[in-house]
Amino acid sequence: MDRDIFRRLALVRLREAKALLEGGYYQGAYYLCGYAVECGIKACLAKKTKRYAFPPEPKAVSQRYYTHSLSALLDEVGGPLAAEMKNHPKWGLTTEWSEGYRYSIDTAPSLAQEFYAAVADKKSGVLTCIKKYW
Repeated sequence: MDRDIFRRLALVRLREAKALLEGGYYQGAYYLCGYAVECGIKACLAKKTKRYAFPPEPKAVSQRYYTHSLSALLDEVGGPLAAEMKNHPKWGLTTEWSEGYRYSIDTAPSLAQEFYAAVADKKSGVLTCIKKYW
């Protein structure tokens, strides 16, 4: 995989999350919003690797490149994105997500809607911020 694939995946997963949210499938929407953020951050990580490949050789990078933890991935990206995100008003909501939500079936509609808005807002959303660095 490469940086372009991760960028495209982030946008596709966000569109899928919107469709699920509109269809009343809140758990899937919540999970895919987080996955969109993960793919966006991994696009930023890929930008730091040789020829934008991801994942790079495991011996060449921290094992944290392979995590699903959004906070750990952001720490690996570092630089201006990490600084901006840590002060982003919607980042706190994003850090509550984990890949474990793929097994949950009881996400409140309000949480899914709030998370989608935090990620997708075109002016101040989390993904909008990440796009500046990928």
